[in-house]
Amino acid sequence: METMVNRSVSRRTAIKAGLAGAAGVAAMARGQELVRAMAAQGAPGGRLVIGKILDLYTYDPHLSASQVSWEVQAMVYESLVFLGDNFELLPGLAERWEQPDDRTYVFTLRPGVTFHNGREMTADDVVFSLERVRDHPESWWNVKLGYTVDPDPAVAAADATAEALGTPVTANKIGLTFAATGPNQITATLSEPYAPFLQALTATTCSIVPGAEVASGDLDLGTTMVGTGPFKVTEHREDQSWTLARHDGYWQSGQPVVGEVVWQVIPDETARVASLRTGEIQAAMFDNPAMLDVMRSDPNVTPVEQVTTNYYILFVNANRPELEDPRVRQAISAGIDRAQIAQAALFGRGEASGPIAAGFGELATPLEDVPFYTRDVERAKALLAEAGQGGGLSLPLIVTPDIPLTVPMAEIVKEQLAEVGIEVEILQRDFATFVNEYNVEGTAHLAISWWAGYSDPYLILIDAVSTKSFGPVIGQTDTAIDAQLGRVARETDLAARQTALQELELAIANQGSFQPLVTRNNFMAYRNDLLGEIRVANADGYGLPLWHRVQEVTPTA
Repeated sequence: METMVNRSVSRRTAIKAGLAGAAGVAAMARGQELVRAMAAQGAPGGRLVIGKILDLYTYDPHLSASQVSWEVQAMVYESLVFLGDNFELLPGLAERWEQPDDRTYVFTLRPGVTFHNGREMTADDVVFSLERVRDHPESWWNVKLGYTVDPDPAVAAADATAEALGTPVTANKIGLTFAATGPNQITATLSEPYAPFLQALTATTCSIVPGAEVASGDLDLGTTMVGTGPFKVTEHREDQSWTLARHDGYWQSGQPVVGEVVWQVIPDETARVASLRTGEIQAAMFDNPAMLDVMRSDPNVTPVEQVTTNYYILFVNANRPELEDPRVRQAISAGIDRAQIAQAALFGRGEASGPIAAGFGELATPLEDVPFYTRDVERAKALLAEAGQGGGLSLPLIVTPDIPLTVPMAEIVKEQLAEVGIEVEILQRDFATFVNEYNVEGTAHLAISWWAGYSDPYLILIDAVSTKSFGPVIGQTDTAIDAQLGRVARETDLAARQTALQELELAIANQGSFQPLVTRNNFMAYRNDLLGEIRVANADGYGLPLWHRVQEVTPTA
């Protein structure tokens, strides 16, 4: 079978998605339905079984930070705003919204939406949910909802006292308020204009939950899922499977079509291929794009490649003495051939990327215009010499086999940097140790992992390079980059925002701690004799090729 491939979106589409004005959004809300991205044939009902790589890390949608959790949560929970086929904003639990000024959004909620417990969703549920994302001590999405503001000194003192007494408080104060301003209306007010606000609301992390039940303690989101989505959880067998049944009170007429969805946890890639071929499962996700080639000769299996804004990243820790000099970090970047990594490690199913993911299309600066992102061995050697490392340098690079393609990537990076005069020692870690060393303690020199790119470049870069977020863990302490991030966030003029994004990208490349390598697309396959034709979105910012789509699938057998 020939592999289906959906390519990236244009710059203008991507920018407009992040800057849809009040008039455009209102018109979209009135006239545009959710794009049907999966089509199937057959009678309603039946069972859809999907093979997935790992079990969920957490039940709680507001605290989830992983694709393996979002895959299931996106079927159970929904947000106010949906993300369409080409990053466009679409009505979700909000049927429309208006923007009376550049800091205020008024959402009209969809009437008749019910939770899986049978209760109708209210404006109070929406306010509770979004305030929980904003304020929860373990929230990580809050910095994407608006600006971090310095707390009032009295509030800061009270927070310090609470922390000392063992009561955690959220690390960030966000300049954003929510209020129920009518029976089916909420108003969000930002402290400053914030261009990607609606994009931030599309995430599964901003799901609406039954507020009263959570507040009273009757519902523990850490152990139970109750949302408004097309499917409700009926059974979870840890590290084995999730079973979801059709939510008969779902607000989208005629959906879901399928009666039951089962996520079967099958960690081994070849085992998922075998299960797909026998019909034990009807669709599956894959990390390794080579699996698509393995199945190409099977007439009953259709491989699918979906372009995303996710990417593999080399983290270069400027906190380590050997990497303090920016010229050393720049030399590492200049010594890497990203196109070769895409070809050799991803079998050509990836694209060399700069700080703004190539999946954003023309929104990203052409790689040849990004400093140190075109391989130049002689320049890399000269930079090392200028930094006093002309005699050679030895650096450890950590990876984890739990992110399998990072292992061959590390081997390629090792070979490439050897030509520059940098000797790389590859160290494989178990997943927990890997995350702790590169992401928490910041003890790693070099590390390769992948991050989701989301639906607007700011949403990933505020995490990656802000001095108030992850930046200091990898030695990014340049507050000038914070100022550039702020400009990207505030700028609502299309051309001016494009310029601001380009300037930010160049600054990140020059600083050199956050070095994207290649894109990480989604790879999946399905049984065309059991499901009919499946069509995924052109691009996706959350690593979810089936996001808001599975309810439209009908098994044929």
